[in-house]
Amino acid sequence: MPKLGQWLYQQEQAWRTLKIADAYPACRELAATVLDCQPSTLPALLDHELTASELDWLTDAAARHTDGEPIGRILKQIRLFDRTWNIADQSLIPRADSYPLILMAKRALEQSPTTEKLIELGTGCGWLLIQLLVELETNNLNELRLIGGSDLEPIVLETAEQNAKRHLAPTVADSLQWRAGNLIEPWPELRSASPTFSKALLPTLILANLPYLSQSQYDTLEPSVKKHEPAEALVGGLTGNEIYLQLIEELLKLPTPVDLILETNSSNRPGLIQAIQQSISAPTLIVEHTTEPSSQTECIWLRFNYSKASSVSLIS
Repeated sequence: MPKLGQWLYQQEQAWRTLKIADAYPACRELAATVLDCQPSTLPALLDHELTASELDWLTDAAARHTDGEPIGRILKQIRLFDRTWNIADQSLIPRADSYPLILMAKRALEQSPTTEKLIELGTGCGWLLIQLLVELETNNLNELRLIGGSDLEPIVLETAEQNAKRHLAPTVADSLQWRAGNLIEPWPELRSASPTFSKALLPTLILANLPYLSQSQYDTLEPSVKKHEPAEALVGGLTGNEIYLQLIEELLKLPTPVDLILETNSSNRPGLIQAIQQSISAPTLIVEHTTEPSSQTECIWLRFNYSKASSVSLIS
């Protein structure tokens, strides 16, 4: 039987010959999984002689990846920002390209320190919300009366709960609400809020990484993406903006101020902004947008139901 170091070298070279971009990290992830260790400990295990069952597993996993199956789908988990995230088949594989959404959410909380609800729609495995909570100072969390995520697929919420328990303090993880349903349907608290004589309505921050590809954009994706990522988590409609526009219409009916931070792409952003300007008469403020330099991903920060927002403006 080959030693681990020999397998790593041969498999990495084979994948590099095939121009598989993640040859090095993929080899390390597979090896660490089969040996039940951290990738950082592999150098000390290079002389480990693989057993027949270990080699069979590695051979099968490597063949699946060669055929285009992502490592995250094979392992049902992915390492991102030095953390391991479980993934359900019904949710997308987390991408570092979405991290600007977290940075924008932190700025929104800094500007609105009285925010009392933090909700992620289309949470999937929950990594965006959980990573945000990991990075927030404890005193920020103390101000939030409701924190949670929702998704159409109940089974993915089980994965999100697992990830929360893995990465958050028990008191924080146990306080999170995971609810199944479409858009803001699972959150009746948003509709029932009402001001009192002594207290104004406090803002809600909503994160949304919902399906935003147009059908034509989806049709141009690599076959491996269409094979291994659920289409319903990618396609937002004919133009790609339909789900977000439906969400915005629902948010405008709420009694509370709302900050919405959403992810889209550079192709869809102009059409989304134009649709907001043309079809939404209620006061809306588009605070800013940001583009991830290494991809086509964009994040947009929208504010609704704030008394000072009397026009639509865009700050790049």
